[in-house]
Amino acid sequence: MTMETAEQISTRDRLIEKASKLMERKGYFGTGINEILKETGIPKGSLYHHFPGGKNELLKEAVIYSGKRQLRAYSDAMMGKKTVANGLKAVIDYIIEQFLETDFQYSCPIGAIAIESATENKVVKDACQQAYEKMEKSFEAYLNLNGIEDSLSTARIIINMIEGGSILTKAHGNIEHLKVIKDHLNKILPES
Repeated sequence: MTMETAEQISTRDRLIEKASKLMERKGYFGTGINEILKETGIPKGSLYHHFPGGKNELLKEAVIYSGKRQLRAYSDAMMGKKTVANGLKAVIDYIIEQFLETDFQYSCPIGAIAIESATENKVVKDACQQAYEKMEKSFEAYLNLNGIEDSLSTARIIINMIEGGSILTKAHGNIEHLKVIKDHLNKILPES
C-alpha cells in the first residue's frame, strides 16, 4: 500500500465518520456538505473524488457505517450476559447512556435517517433498509444461539421496541419509555 492510498482511505473514512455523526444529530436534510467539509478540514474536490455521487453517495456510506458501529456497540453490550433478557437489557442501558450523555440529542442513527429521508431518497432508503436487515439478522442469530424459538419474529419485536422507545425517549426528553421496555423484557422472553 502506498502512502497516497493510505491517505485516500483516511480522507474517505474521515468524511464518512463525520457525516455519520452529523446525521445522528441533525438528520439527512440538516447535514450539509459544507459543514462536513468545514469540520473535517477536507477540500470539496477531495469529497467529490471519493464520492462522485456527492451528498447521496457519502450519506449512503455514512448510514452503512452507522449501522455497523451501532451493531458493534450492541454486541459489546450483550457480550458475557448470562441470559438473553440481560443481554438485551444491556443494549437498552447503552441506548439510555447515549441519550443521557448527549442531553437527549442522540438518535438511533438509522431510524433518524429512515424517518426523515426514506420517501425522498431511494439511495439512502436502501442503505437504511440494508442496515436494518443486518440488525435483524444479528438479533435473530443471537436469539437463535440462545435457544429462543421463532427468533426472527422475536428479533423484529425487539427492534421495533428499541426504535419506538428511542423515538419516544427523544420526543419526551426522558428515559421512561426505554425503562419500561427494559422492565418488560423478562415477560416476553423465556428464561434462557
